[in-house]
Amino acid sequence: MISHDPAEIRIQGFDILDCHPITHPDRPLVDDHSAAVLQDAIVELTLFRSPTALGDGLADLHAMVSLLAQINAWLPIVVATARSQRHSWAEIASQLEIAPATARRRHRDYLFSICPDPALVDPLSS
Repeated sequence: MISHDPAEIRIQGFDILDCHPITHPDRPLVDDHSAAVLQDAIVELTLFRSPTALGDGLADLHAMVSLLAQINAWLPIVVATARSQRHSWAEIASQLEIAPATARRRHRDYLFSICPDPALVDPLSS
C-alpha cells in the first residue's frame, strides 16, 4: 500500500521533503520553470484563439498581453486571499516587489469592498 503521508513518502531511499522547500521563494523569480509555464500558456491560448497563427509573432504578442491583463485583473483577488490568510503587507509587498505602504495603498479599496474584517485592510496593520 502506498502512503500519502508526506513524512513517509520516499523514492528509492530519497526523502521528497529534503529536496523541495516547504514554502515558496520570498520574491518573484524569472527562471526556466516560469519560462516553461509561460511558453505553454502562450501556445495554449494561441491554439484556442487562432490555431492557424501558431508561431506568428503578433499572435504570440496577443497571447502574452492577454495573459498579462488576466494576471493584473486577478492580482487584487490574490492579494485579498493572502491577507485573509493573515499574510503581512510586508510579505505581500515582497512578492509584488514594491513597498508595503504601496501594496496597501494599491489594494485597500478592493479589500474594503469585499472584506468583512476591517483588521485585514487596516493600513496600520502588519
